[in-house]
Amino acid sequence: GRGVCIRDTPHPRRQPPVHFSATQELPAETADTAYLQPYAGCLFDAMCAALRQHDATVGKVELRFRHHGLPPTTLPLGLLAPTRDAQRWRQLLHEPLQRLALPQAVTEITLTSNDFLRYAPLPADLFERSGNSGETLATLMDRLRLRLGGRGILRLRALPDHRPERAWRGSAHPQRRVRLPTATRPLWVRGPPAPLPV
Repeated sequence: GRGVCIRDTPHPRRQPPVHFSATQELPAETADTAYLQPYAGCLFDAMCAALRQHDATVGKVELRFRHHGLPPTTLPLGLLAPTRDAQRWRQLLHEPLQRLALPQAVTEITLTSNDFLRYAPLPADLFERSGNSGETLATLMDRLRLRLGGRGILRLRALPDHRPERAWRGSAHPQRRVRLPTATRPLWVRGPPAPLPV
């Protein structure tokens, strides 16, 4: 008999979802933000479980607090360093939620994220340092930014100007690295001296 060759057809690579959305209905209407905190925390637990399932992480989320007869109240949250740690999201939510002005009692909470990223674990520190609480610089900046506001924490941005007072600018947008100009600055910015007519 003759042999039959069957060509394997590769299956398309499975792409993980790039969004998450979940809703938590409250057992009773309330405008007390302290009462809303644990229910929002449950949504973060569900989101981080989905992130681990798809080996992803997230840096931006949005909470929507729904009311009867009124548009929902939105609370966007963003991190300098994406994470899938639910405890970190809970801690960062605490202060913005306390300052949130709710026009009416909340009936349900929706958590949405459209910013799924590929998870890239940070290298662990080989030497344990004394007094290190495990809080990274990005985590500390996120907490300060949420406490002081969007313009409370600024990063320096280099500008192409020879005048020192105009060669930098404070920026609230996160930057991984500040690139400084490589050329040397002139010590004398005026033109060459010219003789005065007498």
